[in-house]
Amino acid sequence: AVPPRDFVMLFEDEHLIAIDKPAGVAVHGGSGVSFGVIEQLRRSRPQDKFLTTEGERRVRVVDADHDSARRSISLVKVLRRFAAFTLLEVTIKTGRTHQIRVHVANAGYPVVGDSKYGDFELNKALARGLAWKGVAADASAPRFAGMFLHAARLRIQHPANGETLELASPLPAECVSFLGTLQP
Repeated sequence: AVPPRDFVMLFEDEHLIAIDKPAGVAVHGGSGVSFGVIEQLRRSRPQDKFLTTEGERRVRVVDADHDSARRSISLVKVLRRFAAFTLLEVTIKTGRTHQIRVHVANAGYPVVGDSKYGDFELNKALARGLAWKGVAADASAPRFAGMFLHAARLRIQHPANGETLELASPLPAECVSFLGTLQP
């Protein structure tokens, strides 16, 4: 059974709900996840209407002339370089499935903890606090078990009135903590 759950709401009206989704919580059930935010919100708010769930998909970068190509634009800025990691800020101009994860992985910067497009051996090592490519295994070894992907800002046109809606969410504590363990 799906447990009902309330989430921190960044914005809510009769047309939209914007939540500050906690790390480690899926958006919807599928691929081994029994339930996610959508199912939990449905359970806690049976009177509200929500979008239907989609099946889990996997996407990849293809050449522009490929039959299945769909235009997608991600603007990537390096915020800080560490010895073995790079903190990126990504602004998307399109909204394709897994767009950020696919684009940065294709450019050689897989998202830490990404079980679909990431560096699987690195993810396992980080979750266990093990040594990895220039990262020593000791009491101060970086340890991170989630996916380091965070929506810090969202700007959309409100569907009912067309006004620009801007929302912000601070970097989660576990991400801040992880950054603090990295060597410059």
